[in-house]
Amino acid sequence: MLKSDLHLHTCEGIADNFIDYNAFRLIDTAMDLGFDVLSITNHDSLTYSAYLRDYARERGIILIPGIEMTVRGKHILAYNISNKINNAKNYHELLKLKDRDNLFIAPHPFFPSGHSLGKKLMQW
Repeated sequence: MLKSDLHLHTCEGIADNFIDYNAFRLIDTAMDLGFDVLSITNHDSLTYSAYLRDYARERGIILIPGIEMTVRGKHILAYNISNKINNAKNYHELLKLKDRDNLFIAPHPFFPSGHSLGKKLMQW
């Protein structure tokens, strides 16, 4: 089994700048806590680079590129994608980007907030 967290935010995110730790500190803390796999999924900004990937790898952690994107006011987690994901403005554009190497997840799908997919989960 792998200890993982695939929905994390850091201060590098454009909507997450109130957080008081950056990606490097998050990775260091995750290493101390015995995590094997992480994905930093800041809101509407990709916090991933080869340098950050290598930094995590040196600490025994696999870092998966991820983003919590807002599509038509709703949050969707996207993993193992490129910067072109920022161009997707609706569900149909996301479908065009989907392939066997990436994954889309509905975070907190029924949480009572305007950003949750709620009823749109089944529709989309």
